[in-house]
Amino acid sequence: MPSAPTSLHITQDEADEYALGVLDADDNARIAMHAAGCPACQALIDSAMELTGQLALTAPQYSPPPALKAAVLRDSGITRAPPWRRIARYARPAAVAAAIASGLSAPSVSVERSA
Repeated sequence: MPSAPTSLHITQDEADEYALGVLDADDNARIAMHAAGCPACQALIDSAMELTGQLALTAPQYSPPPALKAAVLRDSGITRAPPWRRIARYARPAAVAAAIASGLSAPSVSVERSA
């Protein structure tokens, strides 16, 4: 937001951004300095501050399930899966490979027919 001379009053948008804390340092200082000497602009900021304080109360607060954080971190690759899950991932392919290997290495049995 571009800086304006301190003699101008602040706008509603500036008051809202000031209350939310999203302004850069120069604009923040300019608005604070102006509001200190201007009761009308201070009232605008006070109103915006009250509204931003109520924003936190508008949405219901829910606690996430306890396992959600661990699942998100694990699925994103940030943390490793527990050992039992890593073993389970490779158990089926290992069992298939073992079955194939044992089938290939089993001695062949020939059956003789007598006539």
